[in-house]
Amino acid sequence: MRLTQFRIRHFRSIVDSGWNNLSPDNITALIGQNESGKTSVLEALHCFQKGTISEDVLRSDLSMPIVSCRFMPDDDNFDFEGTGSLPPGVLDLIKMKGSFILERTWTSDQSSTVQLSGNEITDVFMQIEDAEKELVIAALAGAEEVIKQFADKEKEIGELQTRITNQRKETEAAEAKLNLLNKQIKRSKDPSAGEVTRRNAEKVKEKLASLAQNISDKENRLSDLRLKIAEEELINNYSKECLTLHGNLEREIAGMEKAHSVMADIEQSIPFLKEEMEKKAGEARLFNAKEEYIKISRNVELLREKTAIRLRALAKIIDQAEPETAEEEAADDYKSFSSMLTCEEAGDLFFEYIPPFEFFEDFSSLLPNRIDLEDIFEDNARIEGYKAVRNFLLVAGLDPGFFRQTNNRILKQKIENLNNEVTVDFQEYWRQSLGKTNKIRIHFELEHYDISNPDKMGRPYLEFWIKDRHERLYPKQRSRGVRWFLSFYLELKAFARKNHTRNRILLIDEPGLSLHARAQEDVLKVFEDIKENIQIIYSTHSPHLIDTGKLYRLLAVQRSGEDREQSETIIFDASHLHSATSDTLSPVSSLLGAGITRREVPDRDRNIIVEDVTTFYYLSAFAAITGHEPKMSFIPAVGPAGVSVLVNLLTGWGLDFAVLLFDNPDNSITLEELQSYLHNFDKDANESRLVYATSFQTAEDLLSNLDFKKHIIRKRVGISGTNSAYIADNNISRPVIAASFMQEASAGTITLKDIDEETRDNLKAIFSSLELKLRSAGGT
Repeated sequence: MRLTQFRIRHFRSIVDSGWNNLSPDNITALIGQNESGKTSVLEALHCFQKGTISEDVLRSDLSMPIVSCRFMPDDDNFDFEGTGSLPPGVLDLIKMKGSFILERTWTSDQSSTVQLSGNEITDVFMQIEDAEKELVIAALAGAEEVIKQFADKEKEIGELQTRITNQRKETEAAEAKLNLLNKQIKRSKDPSAGEVTRRNAEKVKEKLASLAQNISDKENRLSDLRLKIAEEELINNYSKECLTLHGNLEREIAGMEKAHSVMADIEQSIPFLKEEMEKKAGEARLFNAKEEYIKISRNVELLREKTAIRLRALAKIIDQAEPETAEEEAADDYKSFSSMLTCEEAGDLFFEYIPPFEFFEDFSSLLPNRIDLEDIFEDNARIEGYKAVRNFLLVAGLDPGFFRQTNNRILKQKIENLNNEVTVDFQEYWRQSLGKTNKIRIHFELEHYDISNPDKMGRPYLEFWIKDRHERLYPKQRSRGVRWFLSFYLELKAFARKNHTRNRILLIDEPGLSLHARAQEDVLKVFEDIKENIQIIYSTHSPHLIDTGKLYRLLAVQRSGEDREQSETIIFDASHLHSATSDTLSPVSSLLGAGITRREVPDRDRNIIVEDVTTFYYLSAFAAITGHEPKMSFIPAVGPAGVSVLVNLLTGWGLDFAVLLFDNPDNSITLEELQSYLHNFDKDANESRLVYATSFQTAEDLLSNLDFKKHIIRKRVGISGTNSAYIADNNISRPVIAASFMQEASAGTITLKDIDEETRDNLKAIFSSLELKLRSAGGT
């Protein structure tokens, strides 16, 4: 698995680096002036791995750092143990993209979390979280509605009972009145008066009948309500319990957050305590605060689960499910939901599979003059040189048990053999000699303390030497450069050996500062040797740690404004190096100048100046594919504006060259400048050096659409326009895909028979034009 991109936000001078591509061949160099932010990039990546930061990385606005990294698995059919718990569709998205993003975010207490990120993947997790929130909101609303309706029924029952009581009293009064009227009718001798009384009695009877009907209706309604109340009492109580549980959960969460804040405050205060007693008291308070936080956290998790299950069951009961069945189904639903990873949990899972990062620190562990075997057996890491000795033993293929050999003669013979093996391996990388042939060798011996050390007399120790033909010296007696390279060599070889089954990422800040130029080139040779299993990201000011043939390895780092201390850091990849300042690019410029002095880059003749490193990659690949002879030397400018600089330089050196430009807006200005500049010399002779490919906007357009899809982007997509337009529309990094194409062409993976007739015709035309210009310029 490889780290392919990174993005850093709110880290020292870096506000937002944007997404930056790492070199496809596992070696990436950060170039730039002092204080530009190179070390900040390396430290941010290291912090991504270890998860901790210090206050000195925080910006003045106290915005907290965010570091995102994109990883590409080696196998398209990769799978991760345990990813069955990912939300549906997440793994498919990752496989479709062929990569995944992990993002580490820090909070104000300097704790951090890692989450699986990326817009589409985040949307999947958000949909699940939103669905859960909606479920809770709906269940709580349902509970409140159940309780309200239950309370309304209880209120209505009370009102009905009051009304029935009142109407019964009315009935009693009406019956009494009716009796009285009936008596009056019987006693009445006046027919007219009796008629009035009879009419009044009829009205009372009607009222009694109405009251009886009202009472009956109300009693029926009361009976229905009492039945419903009896039926709904369970769900009402269930709803009340759900609301109580949810309220308790919110209070517990608030208590947990407060406990975390208290814990963080105590933890941050301890480093500022001066007295030992104060520190011990502070540590005791911190211990208690952590225990309290853990206790509340556990309560929160238990309460969260109980509340979630009850709310789910309530929703089912409201939908007429039987309570017992509803609770069983709710428990199963929650189990399924809770087993599904959150984006943070998914981040933790995927984090276990990414390559480990390691920051190589200068002189953090130099090989000592000697070390006691007892300290090695007991893993005493505090002893000076312990790490370097363990590295040495690992490189030599030894473990501490090797020294338990009882036969001293056999043991010393084995050590002598190992000394030769380690020295031979070391000399493959360290090419420096003291004189013409006198090269240094690494040597170690097993010795025992004598009477001069009475406290340790008889105890074994290892003694180390760095020898040459004339003398042997302890490591501390050798030069700073030798000591650094030896430390570097042991660290890298041990790093590669102990992790040979898993890719690693090595971060190195300005390697080889104390080394001679030739020795710095040896450092680059070590990088080349270990790059298959180790990604190297390093910062440098040295031109000897840069390969001008592989400028796709570069990331240029600089400050955005003149006020360097206040301005933010910006990063340019290989496709935008032309936007970097000349000071930032000085290692590249220095190396180009050195190459010209040695007549290595460019050649005496047959030089082709191209506009940028991407064009250089494509033309080099095309030359390898076609097998074009005689060979041409392609020289990349740092963007179109740099073409004139190279023309000046090669003209001054009296070298023969031609210039190739493609027909795009950036080059139209360059073309005008060149024609004006060349006209000042000899128009007829010099204009013949210009090849302006009017039919093609960029080098990618020399390929047919079919070959572009097959060999460059490797996708079956519809391309209606030019290849260059497709790259621009899809924001594809030109130098990265061009570098990969060049590597395959150089290795012979892509040959002439692999490209179609359209591409062949285009390449034939462009090389013919270049040949014509070279002959006109005086080349052979």
